[in-house]
Amino acid sequence: MTHTMITFATVKGYTVKEVTHLGKKHLVVPIVMMVEGVHSGSHGPLLHTIAELGKFAGSWNGIPIVIDHPKINGESVSANTPEIIEQKVGTVYNTKVKGKKLTAEGWLDEDMLRQTSSDVLAAVKASEQIEVSVGVFSDEKDEEGEFDGEEYDAIAINHRPDHLALLPGGTGACSIEDGCGIRSNSNNNNKKGVKHDMVRTDKLVKTFQSVKEQGYALLDLVDNTNEGLMERLEAVRRKIDSLDTNDTYHFVHEVYDEYVVYESRLRVGESKIYKQNYSFNSGIVDLTGDPVQVHKKVEYVVNNSNVKFIRTKPIKNKEDKMAEKNECPKCLEKINALIANKDSKFEEADREQLLTFDEATLDKLAPTVVEIEKKVEKEVEVNKLSPEDKAALAYGKKQMKARRDLMTKSIQDNASKETWPDAVLNSMDEDTLERVYISTKKEDETDFSLQGNGNGEDNLQVNEDEVKPMILGREDFKEKKEEDK
Repeated sequence: MTHTMITFATVKGYTVKEVTHLGKKHLVVPIVMMVEGVHSGSHGPLLHTIAELGKFAGSWNGIPIVIDHPKINGESVSANTPEIIEQKVGTVYNTKVKGKKLTAEGWLDEDMLRQTSSDVLAAVKASEQIEVSVGVFSDEKDEEGEFDGEEYDAIAINHRPDHLALLPGGTGACSIEDGCGIRSNSNNNNKKGVKHDMVRTDKLVKTFQSVKEQGYALLDLVDNTNEGLMERLEAVRRKIDSLDTNDTYHFVHEVYDEYVVYESRLRVGESKIYKQNYSFNSGIVDLTGDPVQVHKKVEYVVNNSNVKFIRTKPIKNKEDKMAEKNECPKCLEKINALIANKDSKFEEADREQLLTFDEATLDKLAPTVVEIEKKVEKEVEVNKLSPEDKAALAYGKKQMKARRDLMTKSIQDNASKETWPDAVLNSMDEDTLERVYISTKKEDETDFSLQGNGNGEDNLQVNEDEVKPMILGREDFKEKKEEDK
């Protein structure tokens, strides 16, 4: 009797939390950054012990999360540089050691993910596992050996974290299979080497209920004559991954019966989307014909007055859509009106999407004009200053400026102009400037404070060439005049 074999795999999803961080929406996901074991990175197979990885667990907090390891001119660089840090899509927080694992939370900026890697954003929202790789500087203890059946050339010590890379379409040195990645970081994850359970059809009836209770889901149905869907998808993915170079990496967007849509992205950020035919025979995928650059068609759907984007199959150009709309003059008029209307928020760049809508949808997109009653406030004329008041005010300002200038000069003479430059002192209010002046004033220096010298005398000094002393009394004036004779 021939039995059909059914493969089951444990479903280990994770919960995505939405938070507002630094004024922006972030998606918080659990991450296993590293597990104790032998991992082969750029320095070959090294043993990473949890004692070294978690020696200073807090040092991993705050490192940037980026898409793929950063490079400039083909050379690996730190993510903490001005050129790279602007490309970060998130930050690592709440790092902890759990058993033999170094776990953390990835706080992912949703807008940056949408701009940088829509595939990663979609995978996160679907709670799918994502490969990661740590960017870390470490020293090496020159000691060869074997750990858990794997040989290593040295032991990594003194880990100094730099960044965490997300690897869409790639595999990390500590991979999903090893127990790393964006995934549930609870202690009951599958360990490396644990295979999927195989169930025979004669036991299927009794097994369905039990595997469901244990968190298993049906992945693939395979027999000895037909190729399964998952096998085709994995073969296509491997083929597209093989297109990677030192400057570009590739990942699948959609797989159809006769062609695949994939993205080719430069490591500096620029990307293009291509459609290419393929053949699939005996588990082998061959790309046929030349790749054709395409883009995603986006259409608006009005739902409860909210406009949403829906992705559909890629299209080549907009000529066909223009031809269709030429048969609907009113549609073109409405599109032009939407773009010209500043309240609609549509721009010329949106014309291609607007061409995909029918007349009824365009009517729904037109903004509603709400008349708002304008309140005209009467200008209240404040009391105008008399010429005498203006003169007094000008004189007072001049006196205050003279006082500030003298205190500024004293501060710079007694400290230094480098320590207290003009720009800093000029930005201070009167009280702060006077405090600095008092703290730097020498004992024998004249006090420029308006409060006086403590003896009831006003110490405000002015330039005698600019301001003459004022004689107040008539008798004093006569005495002064007699003295002048």
